[in-house]
Amino acid sequence: MFRKRTITHEVTSAEISLDGISIPYTLIKSRASRHARLKVSPENGLSVILPQHYPTSFAEKFIRDKQQWITNKLAMLQNNRQIYADASRVQYLGNTLNIRIQATSDSAAIVRLNGNDLDVCLPTGFTEARQVVDAWLKTRARDIILPLTEQLSLRLNAHYSSVHIRTAKTRWGSCSPRGALNLNWKLVMLPQDIIEYVIIHELCHLREMNHSPAFWRLVEQYCPNWRACRRWLKRNDSVLVY
Repeated sequence: MFRKRTITHEVTSAEISLDGISIPYTLIKSRASRHARLKVSPENGLSVILPQHYPTSFAEKFIRDKQQWITNKLAMLQNNRQIYADASRVQYLGNTLNIRIQATSDSAAIVRLNGNDLDVCLPTGFTEARQVVDAWLKTRARDIILPLTEQLSLRLNAHYSSVHIRTAKTRWGSCSPRGALNLNWKLVMLPQDIIEYVIIHELCHLREMNHSPAFWRLVEQYCPNWRACRRWLKRNDSVLVY
């Protein structure tokens, strides 16, 4: 027997002009929402989420009422995109490194960290510097994140079944019901305390597989500044899709 699929939300695309600038947005009418809210994300830009019974016309009024907040968020998003897409710079452990391209007679590319500079030596004819830098970052991610995860798991007395460093565009980490941790390699671009917060967050899910008050109390026990870390991640999530 087949169950009838229930549609919980409706999604439409629209545009609005703010100070002469046309801004596209996604309008979501959701049965689960009780209040109108706005969301700005690297992947989808501006979204307006309205309860199902709200008239569609409310979206434009809501956007205009929150125009300053939207303008600031979109400007921050664009700035972050430029930072992470800039081929001459890269973020590493919360610091900005200048990428210095050099030629080498070696057959393989070489990357060396030199203070605030990242020296990238490329073989003749090889032009994909960013690909080489990302490969270096992924290696550093494994070298830093895996031992840190083991260290923190002992501190929390939370035992995982496995841990993997992966690529993701929507989340920094995840924990499966079977205790498998997945951590985003781009964490290596973030400050140390933010990396630790993400790992602690996922390790706490090994003991509380939810986001209940008990879960957040557990997180606060091992990361007292988790609120500030969470806010920082929301402000800088453009790195996920650079």
